Amino acid sequence: MAGHEQLTVDLPIPRIAFAKELATRKHISVSDLFDRLLENVQRVSEHRIDPVVQSWVGILPKDTDIDAVRMDYLTKKYLSDENND
Repeated sequence: MAGHEQLTVDLPIPRIAFAKELATRKHISVSDLFDRLLENVQRVSEHRIDPVVQSWVGILPKDTDIDAVRMDYLTKKYLSDENND
């Protein structure tokens, strides 16, 4: 095949069975399945993140309880005495 090369991949048997089943359900070959998967991963990894969103990274410490922060924010926003006038 022009522009193609063979690759051997060592995977756990259940993962191989899943790949074969999924390819069968999609009516494509396992090679096409992996090609599409890698194409999507490549597209996502090359996708540029908006600078504003990127600037938010690292604002909160990794061990921050996001749900607690959100609840604190909402409590202050909607249940503070200032807003209940």
